[in-house]
Amino acid sequence: MKLFGNTGRGRPQSKAPQPEPSRAETPRQAPPKPRQREDRVEFTQVPPPPKPPVAVVNYRSADTSWTAAPAPRKSRFWLGYWLYVVLFLAIVTGALYYVWQRLDVYEQSLPYRVMDAWLEGADTAYWREMLRRFGVGESYLDTLDFTQVDYYKKLDRYTDEEPVYGLRFGGKTMLTAALAPGEELKYGRHGWVIDLVSVVDSHLAVYAPVDAVLTVNGVPIPDDTPVQPDAQPLTLGPLEASLDLPGLAKFTLNRLFTVDGLTVTDAAGEPLELAYSTGSSYYYPPLTRDYEICAPSELTVSVNGVTLTAENSEMTSEAIDAFDGIEDVLSAVPEFVTYRVTGLVARPAVLARGSDGVAQEPAQETEERWTYSLLPDEGLRSELSDYILQVFDAYIAYLGNRGYDLYGNYARYLQYVRDGSEAADRAKRALDSIYWVKNRDTNPASVTLGPVLRYSEDCFTAQVDFTMTGSDESNGYLFVFQRSDGAWKVIRVLNTTSMV
Repeated sequence: MKLFGNTGRGRPQSKAPQPEPSRAETPRQAPPKPRQREDRVEFTQVPPPPKPPVAVVNYRSADTSWTAAPAPRKSRFWLGYWLYVVLFLAIVTGALYYVWQRLDVYEQSLPYRVMDAWLEGADTAYWREMLRRFGVGESYLDTLDFTQVDYYKKLDRYTDEEPVYGLRFGGKTMLTAALAPGEELKYGRHGWVIDLVSVVDSHLAVYAPVDAVLTVNGVPIPDDTPVQPDAQPLTLGPLEASLDLPGLAKFTLNRLFTVDGLTVTDAAGEPLELAYSTGSSYYYPPLTRDYEICAPSELTVSVNGVTLTAENSEMTSEAIDAFDGIEDVLSAVPEFVTYRVTGLVARPAVLARGSDGVAQEPAQETEERWTYSLLPDEGLRSELSDYILQVFDAYIAYLGNRGYDLYGNYARYLQYVRDGSEAADRAKRALDSIYWVKNRDTNPASVTLGPVLRYSEDCFTAQVDFTMTGSDESNGYLFVFQRSDGAWKVIRVLNTTSMV
């Protein structure tokens, strides 16, 4: 059965695209005829035609001919690219080498490289020997830590043209190293060498009172030793804060590294103790002393203008000699207070005033103690001065057996004495011994009524001092009076001449 004639669309064709024939293509051949069979038509695959040759135009002849295509030319881009890369790397390498050389020369020209090399090549023995040659003593060398050696720029002397370094041993500066230009290097630079090593211009700054005496190993310091007066203010307590006391003087001791062998004493020869030190400075403050003021509690005591209280002094009650022999006759012993002030640099100005503001004189004064007695009762003294002197005259007339009137003198004296008192008993016991006293002078050359002290409303004492004719020796008696039936009577007589 014949289907569509001989069109060739009875079977699917190959999907591969077929090239369009060009104009120069040979004439198209007729497709083969199918072989006929009884029941079907069979087609055979026709092979594709060969590719036509590429048309090449020959520009010289302008003729078009069908020849084979020539081989393509090789590109020169990669050749140029790699040449550029190699050239660039060569330039960079040269530049880096130049910079590296400059840096190396710069490093070699730095002064600290010389110092590093010096410290690396030195050991403890080397440093000890060097310092020993500079006169540093063994005792001071033993205080240095030679395992901790470092250096630093001495900014007061260091310049780029003349580098100067200081060497420290355990933090103590001992040496100074000055550098000088060394070998010439490239690019106009040079190295360095150690030109001069010297021990530091060391000194000890000793702060002490300006009148202190300094000796080094038993030898007094030279007279030309630099001394700066009042270089360091004193640290004063509240009792001396208002005083204008001179500060510590600065003694500059050159070429010393330690206070070993240094002795500092004050003007009196008392050794001063080292209070503290900072670096090469040593402080010897003046000696401080403690002082005592004993006074009745009714007195206001001040030191250097500062009133003493329990806050700025030690206050204690004290029994003083003024009550010796009369405590038993006092109804109440007046209270005395001892003020103790400590740590004073200078001897203080002590002042004791009564409630009326009148300054009192101390009864006794030593270098470190002031003792004040009870306030003299001037009113009582003025009122009873004649009476007291009469008692005194009757007493020495009795003791001296004046006019050999023993019992008359005895009776006269007893009228001033309280019955049953110690004074009455002693007068009675003395009758037998006084009876044999002959030719005793009972007329003093001078008689002085001393302080009259009131201990209570019913008790007071009166001091009477006298000298005998032909003698400069002072004698004295202390009469203790007590009120009895409204009259003042003697109850005790103390020989103050023997108490002195």
